[in-house]
Amino acid sequence: MAEFYDVSRGGIDDLINWLNQQRRKNPAASLFDLLGGREMDRNVVLDLACIDLMHQHRNGHHVCAEQYVRDFPQLDRTSDLLDLIDAELCVAAELQEPIDLAAYCSRFPDLATDIKELAQLDLSPEVPCFHRKPKSRGFGFDLREAPHFDDSSQTLDHPGDSLSGFSIDSSTSLDAEASSENPKLSLETISEDYPLAIPDWFLVDECIVRDKDRCLLRGRDDVRGISLAMKIVRVPHLMADKDVIALLDICEAASRVQNPHWIAPQMAVVQMGCLGVIRPWQFANAWQPHSITRSPERGDSDESVMKALNENTFENNGLNQASLRDTALHESIVLRRWRQLATVAFAVEAAHRSGATHGALHAGNLAVDHEGNACVVDATSSLVALQRWLGDPAAGVQCNVIQSLDQRIHLDVEDVVKLVRDTATWIPSVSSAQLVNQVQECIVDKGGSLLTQMGELLMQYADHYQPMGRYPGVAQQPRWRTRVMGWLSRNH
Repeated sequence: MAEFYDVSRGGIDDLINWLNQQRRKNPAASLFDLLGGREMDRNVVLDLACIDLMHQHRNGHHVCAEQYVRDFPQLDRTSDLLDLIDAELCVAAELQEPIDLAAYCSRFPDLATDIKELAQLDLSPEVPCFHRKPKSRGFGFDLREAPHFDDSSQTLDHPGDSLSGFSIDSSTSLDAEASSENPKLSLETISEDYPLAIPDWFLVDECIVRDKDRCLLRGRDDVRGISLAMKIVRVPHLMADKDVIALLDICEAASRVQNPHWIAPQMAVVQMGCLGVIRPWQFANAWQPHSITRSPERGDSDESVMKALNENTFENNGLNQASLRDTALHESIVLRRWRQLATVAFAVEAAHRSGATHGALHAGNLAVDHEGNACVVDATSSLVALQRWLGDPAAGVQCNVIQSLDQRIHLDVEDVVKLVRDTATWIPSVSSAQLVNQVQECIVDKGGSLLTQMGELLMQYADHYQPMGRYPGVAQQPRWRTRVMGWLSRNH
C-alpha cells in the first residue's frame, strides 16, 4: 500500500506533489490502489482523478474517465463525469493528439451536447479533430514516408499505441538554433559514413558538422518549409532489439515534454547502427560565447570575460554602444544568465516529472533566442548521452542494460549543478561562490524536487541582488516568476 498522508487537507500543489511521488513508485497502478481505499471528500477525489488522468496520459498510460467512475462510485454525478471528460480533452489537446469527438459522443450519448461545448474550450486550430479513429501503426517508422498534413491542421496523425517511433509535429517548430561556425560540408559523402536514410521529405539545406561519430543537418520539410534539424549519432555498440525499443521509448518520452524552453525531438529511428533524431531548428545564439572560454595560455581576465558577455548581449538585444558603457550593464548580464539557467532547471525538472531525460546537459546544448530566452536542445540525441546510457566499450564502460530512469535523472541533475558551477567561474565573486555552495547542498539534502529548488535559488539570487548599491530605494522584484515556473514544472 502506498505511503499516505492526509492529502485532503492540502491544496492543488500538495495533490500534484503527492501524486508525482506515488507515480514514481507505481507508474501503472490505479488511483484507487494508490489511495488504498481510504475515505476522502468527493471534491478531493475528483481533483485527484483529473490530475492523475492527465498525468497518466502524458506518460503513455491511456486511462479513461470511465475507469475512475468505476473505481470511485461517488463520482457518478454528471458534473463530475464532465470534469473527467474535460481532463481527457485537455491532455489530448496539450499533447496534440487527434481527438475523435464522434467516439466521445458514442461513449457518452447523454452528454453529447456538453462534450461538444467542452471541445470548443479545449481545442485550437493546431489540434486535429477527427470523426474517425486514426489507423494504428506497427513497430518503427519508415523515415522515407512523406508527412501528410491535414488541411485544417499542422499536425501529423498520432502514431497510435506504439512507442517505438513518433512523427513530426510541425506546429511546435520554432524559428530560432545555436549558431555554428563549422564550415559547410558536402552531402555526397554523408551516406558513406552514415547508412541511415535521410527522409525524402526532409530537404537538406546545409550539413553543419560531420565527423566519425555524428552528423548534424539543417533542412526543412517539403510541405510547409518549416526549419528542422536532423541529428545522426553513431550508437556506441551493437544493440539488442530490447535496447533499441528502450532507446526509442526514451526519445518518445522526451518528445512529450510540454515546456517552452525544452526543444523536444519529434521523430526518432534506429537503423544500421545509428540513431536519427529530427527536431525543430533553432536560429539563436550560443549560451556561452566562444570568446569567454578561459584557458591558462590565454590568461583570460575578468575584464575580457565581461567584454565578451557584453558583446554577446549586443548581438542578442541590439544594445547600442552607449548602453554598453554603463557599468550596471555588466552585472545585469550576469544576472540575466542566472535567470536563464533557472528556466533551464525548471524545464529539465518538467521533463523529469513526465518521465523524460536529456542525457548531456552542457553549455553546448543550451541556446539563447533573440528575446533572451534560454532553451535546451539535443535531448536524447547526443553521443555523450548514448555513451552514458548504453555504455562505451571503446572507453572500457560496459552496460548490460540501458540505464534506469532514476539513473538518467541523476546524471541530468549533476549536469545542471556543473552548469551552475561553470557559469559562476565566468565572473568569480564571493556571492556567486555562495550560490554554488547552496546549489550543491540541494543534492546533499536529496529532498523534494532538486532542480526546482535549484531554479528557485538561482531566481531568488538574481531577483534580490542589488547591483553595486546603486539603487537602494528600488523595491526588489516580486517572486511571482518563481512561483509560476514552479507551478509550470509541476504541471508538465
